[in-house]
Amino acid sequence: MIITGVSTEPPGEGIIGAVATTVKSSVPGSDSEAVGYPATLGNYTTSESTGVSTMTRLTENYKTK
Repeated sequence: MIITGVSTEPPGEGIIGAVATTVKSSVPGSDSEAVGYPATLGNYTTSESTGVSTMTRLTENYKTK
C-alpha cells in the first residue's frame, strides 16, 4: 500500500507543543522553535531526512547565538 499526501500535522510545534509549553514554563530561560519542513507520508524517508537536516541547522544556529 502506498500512502500519498502530507501528514495531518499542522505547521508549528504540533503534538509536541504541549511538552514544549511545559518545559518553557518550568525551565527559566528555555525556548522552543517549530521545525518547518515538508512533512509527507508518501515520501517519508526524504521528509524525515529533511526534517533532521533542518533541526540540525536550527540547533547549530541556536548554539552560535
